[in-house]
Amino acid sequence: MLSKVLANTEKPITPSYVAEILDIPKKAASKHLVRWTSQGWLRKVRRGLYIPVPIESETADVPIKDPWLIASEAFSPCYIGGFSAAAHWDLTEQLFQTIVVFSEKHLDSRKQQIGELEFLVKEIPKSKFFGTKILWHGNTKIQISDPTKTIIDILDTPALGGGIRSAADFLRAYLNSEHFDEELLILYGEKNENRTVFKRLGFLIEKIKPELYTLIKSCHMRISKGYSQLDPSVKEKSINTRWRLRIQKKMQASLLEK
Repeated sequence: MLSKVLANTEKPITPSYVAEILDIPKKAASKHLVRWTSQGWLRKVRRGLYIPVPIESETADVPIKDPWLIASEAFSPCYIGGFSAAAHWDLTEQLFQTIVVFSEKHLDSRKQQIGELEFLVKEIPKSKFFGTKILWHGNTKIQISDPTKTIIDILDTPALGGGIRSAADFLRAYLNSEHFDEELLILYGEKNENRTVFKRLGFLIEKIKPELYTLIKSCHMRISKGYSQLDPSVKEKSINTRWRLRIQKKMQASLLEK
């Protein structure tokens, strides 16, 4: 029975999957998983989520080889995004231990721990689930934000990009890459339905690549009347009236260094 369960999947194993493969009730499937875990054939990494233990392993405490597969199963429907996607699309050379996930699933906490893995999960409505690409991990599909959606998501929530300074670095790399798509940036920004994104995007482009005046103008046309924080994690009273942003003076200077 265990061989049949493990035969055709690389995904983490769940009671629902076992019930489907063995054509048994979910309650019975859960009992099998508990028994196989106690026998050392599986490792439980989260409630209802298991990974196989290689037969040659001397311990059941095996590392999780593919964090994205775990995320895809634990937080489905979801996609990989933020700085995790930025690294995948070569918008940064930084290495991030935490995996950023955008999910329609309701969770009690944004920070999630599964085994030794740390996830930063943002709950999103179905309307914001767009702009993704499919990656294949073996025979399993994993969704990831495309480069343009990655930028928009990070400007919507800078913390998921490591803060506004990192967001500026990702944007700089994006604007100088083959991924840059001016029309798609505007389209995704509008679909995102948060005009603060256009404030941050226009302000940063004006600092990073001012020759993109058409894009800057398009952003400025779409900003809202109220004032927003450039970086929500930093509360400052300095105001940029052109972009209706509250900006830390030291931060504004540092954005011009590169």
